[in-house]
Amino acid sequence: MIRLLAGAIGLAVLATSALAADPVEIGIGYLHRGGIKPTLSLVEQPSENDGIAGARLAIEDNNTTGKFLNQHFTLEEVRLKDGDDAAKAAAALADRNIGFIIADLPADSLLKAADAVRDRGTVLFNAGSIDDRLREEDCRANVIHAAPTRSRRLALRRQDRSGTGIRGYRRRTPHRQWCDLDPAADAGVHPAGARL
Repeated sequence: MIRLLAGAIGLAVLATSALAADPVEIGIGYLHRGGIKPTLSLVEQPSENDGIAGARLAIEDNNTTGKFLNQHFTLEEVRLKDGDDAAKAAAALADRNIGFIIADLPADSLLKAADAVRDRGTVLFNAGSIDDRLREEDCRANVIHAAPTRSRRLALRRQDRSGTGIRGYRRRTPHRQWCDLDPAADAGVHPAGARL
């Protein structure tokens, strides 16, 4: 019984010292080119801080949760100008103990940055390049893709047009618990003819 009590006291002391310790610092970099990306639509133009605004919001959320886990997240933005080398910028972030880099870069710049930090244990998150070759012949072990590829986007468009994608699924199911882009649903008429 005394051993159990001594063990519990020892665990309590260790837990107290762990809670009193400084939080673990987790550095995240955001590497991107300045300016607004060109789009096909003249109406829906993305804002200039499109990606970085989301990253800042995520850092705030992670720091709220991190208080309970004794973690603190920091975000460091690097905006590349024309002619700046993405590999040097990624290496500079890795030199400052940034372990994760969100890279909103074209494919060639992303590959150079990934090669520059490969041996440092830094992980890049591809947030902008949709080239298929990044997941095939130019695949890198230290790159995680968040953006869908061109072929995946095309496949999703084909599924939506043919009725086999998510819209077709929504048309075939009687459940209407989510917002639907189907014009019949907007009019309040179920495709089978029943009123919603």
